Amino acid sequence: MALQSPPPAIPFEWTRANTQHFIELLKEHPSVWNIKSKQYKMRNVRSASLETIKSDLSNFANCTLRVEDITKKLHTLKTQFNREMSAIKASQKSGAGTDDIYTPKLWCFDELRFLADGEPRPSMSNLDEGETTTAQIDVVATLPSQEDAVESPDISLPPTPSLTSACSVATSRTPSPLPSSSSGGTSKKRKQIDEIDNMMALAINKLLSLPSPNNREPLLDISKFVDTELKNMSEMQRKLAKKLICDVLHMGDMGDLTREHSVVRVAGSDTFMA
Repeated sequence: MALQSPPPAIPFEWTRANTQHFIELLKEHPSVWNIKSKQYKMRNVRSASLETIKSDLSNFANCTLRVEDITKKLHTLKTQFNREMSAIKASQKSGAGTDDIYTPKLWCFDELRFLADGEPRPSMSNLDEGETTTAQIDVVATLPSQEDAVESPDISLPPTPSLTSACSVATSRTPSPLPSSSSGGTSKKRKQIDEIDNMMALAINKLLSLPSPNNREPLLDISKFVDTELKNMSEMQRKLAKKLICDVLHMGDMGDLTREHSVVRVAGSDTFMA
């Protein structure tokens, strides 16, 4: 008697119903998508969650499903959600009215909002790409080389009389005048420079508020030195320097700085690494 082969497996299709059920399963298993979760870093937990989702969804759709299908669909949903979020933020940044804010076209956008909880928050908003040519700064620990290492000059300035005077240096600076081209473009550039100046003032005040075992005079000297050096730079160089300084201050505030950190230029590009 000839043996009969089993019926072929029914291929899985990502219908709207299957996708909706998959989204509900993702909410129950944050270890699969939430990189902030401790369980996300535990490979055995994440693998077990993927198997559970695969089994549940296979039974729900009465189809054969692989773990690879789960991970690919998750990547697709995250990409689509992030693209819609970027479009919303871009329309808000452009100053559009409430009625002109971008409306997501992805049918499951609202159901995917929980994915935003698993995205890392940026340390600082990047400068407008239209105003500067610098690439995004990636913070990495690297040993300084002989060619790329930047040596910090010894700072020896007379102590400033008071903390108030040092703060006034940082907060009372006026933006450099810009050449007049069009009223809209000039206003946008002036607003950006004002925002950078305010950011720099906050950074210097943050330096001044750091605790010191002895006194705060050395910090006042550093703030005055930085302010003097920035005044001697061109407008573009001053903007780039402020961006780097603020990134380093944020790393220090988060406790991420080490003795091996330095600011170097990546060979063959305009990218800096701290």
